[in-house]
Amino acid sequence: MLIFKHNDLLLKVIAETELIWVNTLDENGNIVLWNKGAEKISGYSKEEVVGKKDIWDLLYPDKSYRDKIFSKAIEIIKKGEIVKDFETTITRKDGSKRTIRWYSENFTNTNGKPIGSVAIGIDVTYEKLLKDKLKAKKEEFETYLNLANIMLVVIDREMKTKFVNKKVEEILGYKRDDILGKNWFDNFLPEEEKEEVKHVFRRIINGDFEELSYYENHIVTKNSEKRLIGWYSTFLMDEAGNVVATLSAGEDITAVKKETEQLKKLSFIDPLTGLNNRLFFEKELQIINTPKNYPISMVILDADNLKEINDTLGHKAGDELLISIANSLKEAVRENDIVARIGGDEFVVILPKTNEKGVKAFCRRLRNTCSDKNRVYCGVSIGYATQNLPSEDLKKILEKADRKMYEEKKRKKALKNGTLFNLITAIEKKNLDLSEDKIMIKKGDLEDDEWVKIVKYLQEYPRARLNS
Repeated sequence: MLIFKHNDLLLKVIAETELIWVNTLDENGNIVLWNKGAEKISGYSKEEVVGKKDIWDLLYPDKSYRDKIFSKAIEIIKKGEIVKDFETTITRKDGSKRTIRWYSENFTNTNGKPIGSVAIGIDVTYEKLLKDKLKAKKEEFETYLNLANIMLVVIDREMKTKFVNKKVEEILGYKRDDILGKNWFDNFLPEEEKEEVKHVFRRIINGDFEELSYYENHIVTKNSEKRLIGWYSTFLMDEAGNVVATLSAGEDITAVKKETEQLKKLSFIDPLTGLNNRLFFEKELQIINTPKNYPISMVILDADNLKEINDTLGHKAGDELLISIANSLKEAVRENDIVARIGGDEFVVILPKTNEKGVKAFCRRLRNTCSDKNRVYCGVSIGYATQNLPSEDLKKILEKADRKMYEEKKRKKALKNGTLFNLITAIEKKNLDLSEDKIMIKKGDLEDDEWVKIVKYLQEYPRARLNS
């Protein structure tokens, strides 16, 4: 006979309750007690169950599953095992399925011998169904988050990482378990950015949201590679309205940023010569005008007779001339000097920390370099001016250099016209010097190389006069 340690009142309450399934087994697994809760949940009355062993077949019709559950019940009786939160799926009398969560342990006689067990069950079918649905929804939601081609990171107030999606794993190169629970900033940001980004995080989590909704910072991957991420962030609140974490959606903009920087750089470059263009020059003109660069000298040079070269030898020859002048400038300038092509045939050089004596020497060197480098000879007209005091407007200095350059062009033009008249006279009198480095007289049209000799001759004389 079974001996219960509970009093009669407690046994009566247990027997009458419909909310909880309670049954007891003897040492052979037969049902001894079957309360109203067991009747309601299973659909079987105590008259159908008590003293009978076939209830196991009815509750668990699948033999392999039934044998597993029955063996567990006997272990509880014989070995004194205590079971908590053990779930089984029963088949009710009407054929429907229910999930029961069990608490079970054995009891003994006065000699301590196991003589049966008591099992308390709770119908968790709907709870489990709800959890399964929630789990499915969560998995579905996580699938969407993982399919999104953006990084998603949740960071709590202690700066610990609470959630990351697959994209974060992909970019960082770490598994999720190696990321979660770790301080995001200390573990995945470059040293030089940690404190600044932590400051931004504190402002976001303290509610300063609108101003800092977008932010860019680098992360460091498992392979020690820096990636630039553009973040959109918001905060997450609990039921009481307290901010508990931040949610950040990030996009890897490393390649885009590089491309943008490259495009920006190209926007400042003259595609023909590779020199800086006018846009860059005007930007630098504002930056360079500081006392540490005084005196600042400006040089403007203009390719002479570029139009004639283009008209006679074609634009390709003219382009080669401009490239040659640009290469000469690159060789002539120092590392901190600024050189740019600001017009079709016009170039400018900014020489920081260069006085008038220095700029004159630069111009002489440049003339010689241009003369030696040009495949098609074409002189350059040069003008220069120097800013010695901050009160002097750098743009006015540039205008002064520009005027000097045009004065030189005028002198050259006058000399060239006089030289051309002498050349025509010499041709008519046929007393022209016919040495190899001069032009020759012939009937009919001149060939391209013969035109080159004419252009060179027209320029050689005035250049020699100017440098004498």
